[in-house]
Amino acid sequence: MPPIDSKQDLLIKLFWLTAISLILMGGLHMAFFNKGDSNIISYTDWDKLFYSPIQAYVSNGQWNASSSTVNIRSAHLHPFSADSVWNTALGTGASFEEYSGRRNIDFRTGPSYINSANGYGIEMNVAQPSDPLRRVSHSEGKGLYVHRIPENAMIAEGTDANLNVIDGRYVYEYWVVKRMGDGNYSARFGERTDLLGSGIGGGIRAARFSTNAGLIRQYEVENLHIPHVLAMALPGSALKKGWVWPAAAEDGENDDYTGSIAMGSLFAIPPEIDLNKMGLSPEGMMLGRALQDYGAYVSDRADQVALFASSDVERQMPDQFRRMLADFNDVLRAEMRLVTNNMQFNVGGGGLRRQPPASALIGWP
Repeated sequence: MPPIDSKQDLLIKLFWLTAISLILMGGLHMAFFNKGDSNIISYTDWDKLFYSPIQAYVSNGQWNASSSTVNIRSAHLHPFSADSVWNTALGTGASFEEYSGRRNIDFRTGPSYINSANGYGIEMNVAQPSDPLRRVSHSEGKGLYVHRIPENAMIAEGTDANLNVIDGRYVYEYWVVKRMGDGNYSARFGERTDLLGSGIGGGIRAARFSTNAGLIRQYEVENLHIPHVLAMALPGSALKKGWVWPAAAEDGENDDYTGSIAMGSLFAIPPEIDLNKMGLSPEGMMLGRALQDYGAYVSDRADQVALFASSDVERQMPDQFRRMLADFNDVLRAEMRLVTNNMQFNVGGGGLRRQPPASALIGWP
């Protein structure tokens, strides 16, 4: 006869079963809210509550428990819901435009780059509970957000002058930002995006995507693994007026749209392309796999075809960045083709997914 658990043992088991159930059900995704501003439980508190006893560690941007019972990801590292288009891999049903098709020709025309520390990547400013509340007047003075902003928050140096601040479960995205003498800010346009949401239908990119969507992150390059769809911009000479799902808009000033590609289009490397025969660097292989498994959405307009990375990728990992960029420019871009059957009810062409769904999500750093 097996030994009978003591009352204390039963209580301990009940505690862990409840904690794990809450994690898997998403019951801990939202913690405390005050008048619309998030006061999400911090990782330090989370660690005290759950992770210390089971010795969690970070791997590939996900919080993993050594017991393998818990597998969740942090929204500021790998944002948006598991069923978001940004976390949905291509399917076996994906159809591709022929290589000589007009849209593929427009896509391959002209130079290309990966925006990172050139003033057009995204500065990852993550607010802490101790950071001061700041006012940001936006949309020609018609809008106002009040949230925490680090004292040393970095504004992108390019003409877009983007400010990107994660405060709890939300990212506040601003375009053409100025820091005022009193410590507050003004911006021509601003949006608040829920990092637990879809990542579409809002945000400051021309397609109304979040600037946090589709970014190549530093930890991904370190781990040589990008587990999501990428975002990219095209020049006006490649774009045409009129967008397609999942885009919800395009540039307001679009007289230079003279091409054939609609905002919101999905490009990817077809499955029959053998990446192993291309002589790619480790970073190039990482990027190639992401473009083959997930693809990249046309999200914005730029002077050239451009993927997006957080600024720290190029700043902290210049050699890896250069290898990745060289492989994108010289090899990978030429293999990308338009996915012709990507639709709201047939995401990524449908069929069996090339990669499993993203893991469960928590909304605090």
